Amino acid sequence: MQSLSETLRRTRRWGPAAITGGLLLAGSTVPIPAGVDLDYGRYGPDRFLHLVGHAGFSAALVAALDGDRPLANATLAVGVSTGYGICTELLQEAVPGRGFERGDVVAGFVGSVLGAVLGDRVAGPGAAGRPVSGRR
Repeated sequence: MQSLSETLRRTRRWGPAAITGGLLLAGSTVPIPAGVDLDYGRYGPDRFLHLVGHAGFSAALVAALDGDRPLANATLAVGVSTGYGICTELLQEAVPGRGFERGDVVAGFVGSVLGAVLGDRVAGPGAAGRPVSGRR
């Protein structure tokens, strides 16, 4: 059985990623009422929200992963975030007024890459349980 301190440490590491993933899922499954047209064109607010949401998700994943393999962690975070975006787009096929949009997947991928790169730079040593050189 895990100690309370171990449970809290894991929650502190993975909590932001879980919350961000949950928010992405919730935002992607809100039905759009019949007759409402949310087609803003190629670069509307919908694409921006996908970019920002997946940037946050990817950055949270990078921060939660072990810090001694930054390139592997960034690649994994981009893959997980992009795969999650594809799954939520497929799920939207069953939501009234929603549907799969390739532009959303592309925006999510770009956001995932930005989040992984910036998240690794911002998180750095000491974030989310990462080792800090000189401390034991």
